[in-house]
Amino acid sequence: MNVSDERTVSLWAATEVAPDAVPLGQSEQVDVVVVGSGIAGLSVAYELAVAGQKVAVVDRGRIGSGMTARTTAHLSSVCDDYFSELIKLRGEDLARIFYQSQSAAIDRIQSIQETESIACDFRRLYGFLFPASGGRESDIERELDAALKIGVDVEKIRGVPFAGFSDTQALRYANQATFHPLKYLCGLAAGIRARGGALYPDTIVENVEETDGGVRVSTVSGFTLSAKSAVVATNSPINDRVALHTKQAPYRTYAMSFEIARDTLPDALYWDTEDPYHYVRLQPGEGRIDFLIVGGEDHKTGQADDAGDRFAALAAWTRRLVPDIGVETNRWSGQVMETVDYAGFIGRNPGNQRVFVATGDSGQGITHGVVAGLLIPT
Repeated sequence: MNVSDERTVSLWAATEVAPDAVPLGQSEQVDVVVVGSGIAGLSVAYELAVAGQKVAVVDRGRIGSGMTARTTAHLSSVCDDYFSELIKLRGEDLARIFYQSQSAAIDRIQSIQETESIACDFRRLYGFLFPASGGRESDIERELDAALKIGVDVEKIRGVPFAGFSDTQALRYANQATFHPLKYLCGLAAGIRARGGALYPDTIVENVEETDGGVRVSTVSGFTLSAKSAVVATNSPINDRVALHTKQAPYRTYAMSFEIARDTLPDALYWDTEDPYHYVRLQPGEGRIDFLIVGGEDHKTGQADDAGDRFAALAAWTRRLVPDIGVETNRWSGQVMETVDYAGFIGRNPGNQRVFVATGDSGQGITHGVVAGLLIPT
């Protein structure tokens, strides 16, 4: 099976964000144009709207139908490329700021879903890092030492609730979280519209250029949006083909969901030390049936064309660790942008004063997207 097979539909796909929104039909003047309607674009737009700015969000597809609709929605403050590696690369101070930024993103999601009364299954959870099969427990010691150096709320425990791992050393991180990503985007979209913002799906941006005192965003349909500033919050920037593209690389990641009887597995986030690593979470279902979501088997985009094998390996790994799962319900894939230093690129686009970007999710696109909402409007 290849990635384009019709069965590669995410667990979230049935939820539509702003289904009544229509494409841009005339040229307009606003305060800020946001290009992209995933977690980064809608988070930025929401914060700007709350601050009293008139915002227009445009997307080449349906609102919220991009990479955010293909995430597994782990809300983690832990660097998935390891704090030990981040410290070696950028030092303890930056690693500490990274942890604090991701923690602030989770706090902000919690605050917004409470303020806007968004029913998105948000809940605080523990996160568990455990060694891959045959992995070294020294990896756990290394990450514990690194995390404690930068103030992470973590402790070493013994055993995680997977077959064969009852006596394995692991790390337990406090104050992690998860939610339903598209239900959350629905709430953001409603909050933006309630404050006078506009959402324009199926509107392809052709050019983003600075003008005297502002920006002009041109669309393929011939309409323009003029504004004081623009934010390009697409998975990979559409406005700059060199400055940022050379500092990040696209990776394909795979995910699957399975039915699982409620209370079979404690509700938490789990990820292992394998390379590429696997990650697991639960999503509430109906009655006594929930969904177990597992992701992994990543590879650099364009360097493999074996999606069927990747899904098979992911399913086999899952059934080996959680033998009591039920039928597969969904399988899907997405693309993540890995940066040279594991941190997102968020701020002014190089060479511009009024064009901003949010890219470089490095496998943590949900929290990085919310960080963009905290940084760019300021």
